[in-house]
Amino acid sequence: MNKSIFARLGGDAFLRITEPCRAEISYGVAVNTESDYGVVTAYRTVANISYQGLNKPKINDPLTVGPKSFVLDKLLREDGYSSQWVVVPQAV
Repeated sequence: MNKSIFARLGGDAFLRITEPCRAEISYGVAVNTESDYGVVTAYRTVANISYQGLNKPKINDPLTVGPKSFVLDKLLREDGYSSQWVVVPQAV
């Protein structure tokens, strides 16, 4: 199922500068950065990354989607084939 979702929603991207992957960026996503379940604590930019066949993404890894560059900041969820991260724009 992940393959079909990323085929429709994801775009070509690069993880760690040279590793091709699929990724989808969403802006203004309500996230819980604390431990209280169901409580929105912030609105962040979130990346969904399909990394099948690559090493798992890690915090501070660079992600380039089209002309925009980001840094992986906080892991939200991971299933072994794809992961969801809070990302921040990469300083130039």
